[in-house]
This record gives sequence, C-alpha cells and structure tokens, in this order.
Amino acid sequence: MTLISFNASLVWALCLFSLVSVQAKLSIYHIQDGDYIKRGEITDLSTTPVYTPTKHEILVKPEAKALYKLKIKDDSTGRLMMSSIPYRQLVANDWQDTFKIHLDDKGEVYHVDYYAGENACTETKTPLVGEAFKTTIQLIKPVPGPVPRLIQLNTNKPASQPSSGVNKEGTVVEIQEEQSFFRKYWYIIALGGILFLSATNPPPEEAK
Repeated sequence: MTLISFNASLVWALCLFSLVSVQAKLSIYHIQDGDYIKRGEITDLSTTPVYTPTKHEILVKPEAKALYKLKIKDDSTGRLMMSSIPYRQLVANDWQDTFKIHLDDKGEVYHVDYYAGENACTETKTPLVGEAFKTTIQLIKPVPGPVPRLIQLNTNKPASQPSSGVNKEGTVVEIQEEQSFFRKYWYIIALGGILFLSATNPPPEEAK
C-alpha cells in the first residue's frame, strides 16, 4: 500500500468516526440569567450512554419558586426537545436527575424524558444553592413484538380413502367402494336380475 492510499484510508476512517460521533450525541442546555448555556452532553447512545458535564453545570442562582428549564438538542438531526421541573424538586432529591432516552427501531432518538427523584417538593425559606448534578442515563430500546404466524389453507381436498372392515374370518374387506358401486348402479343390477329370472322360468303350458 502506498503512502497516498494509506493517508486516504485514514482520512476516510476519521470521517466515518466523526459522523458516528455526531450521530450519537445529545447536547444539554439549561437556562441561567435568561439564556440557555450548555450544561453537558450525552454520548455513546448506541451502547452505554455517558453524561459529561461542562463548567457551567452548577447553577449560580437557583430560584425556589421557579422552574428549572432544559433544552435538549439532538446533534445528528438538530431537533430540539424542551423540559422543565421545579427547582425545589431537585433540591428535595439532592440534585439527582434522570434522562430517559427513547430510541426507535433505527437506533435514533425520538423522545427524551427528564425528571428528578421520587421525593416531593419541600418548602424552604433559605436561598437555594446550586450543586453538581448526580445524573443517571437510561436507554430505552424498542422491543420487537410477536410475529404472526401465517397458516396456509389447502383447498385441494385429498381423495377419500376407502374404508375397510373386518369380517368374521379376520379378512379385511373394502366397504366404501362396494357401497358406492351398488349405490351408483343399483338399477342396472335390479334390471339384470329381473331379466335373469324371466329367462330361467319356463313358459306356462297351454290348456288342452
């Protein structure tokens, strides 16, 4: 392999790696002082998602009666998803939050759920202090449903097999064919019997 071919292959591999990296990343933004700034990003969506925070993750001035607002961007499509929860719910759950990422059958993100822990909001009179998030990522992949079984109906009926019986001597005899034969030609057999009886009887003697 020449040096030019090797360099071309390396560039192509890097391009593919960059494309895969872009397709498998979500950028997370949260609002501070009226503007959305990047809080972190979620990568490796096709295998085990990893959340990586930025230096702007910790909130400077969380407000007790306000909502914590998020903007989630799918870097592969540019699609934006919005979500929000009360600040007090984050405080009540010690800043534990969860991103539940739903993938379609192509492995692409079609929805993201965001929520804090199970603890309810608590009233507080002290100013809230921002802390680092304790983030959990859940990946929900589609489960293939049951495939219906197609049953092919055979419209060609098989020919009826003659039934058989056993006589007193233990010999197997065919019953169906005999019954069908007599049922089909009974009138011919009856006519033949009448003619046979007429031919065997002698004519009546003439009176002397």
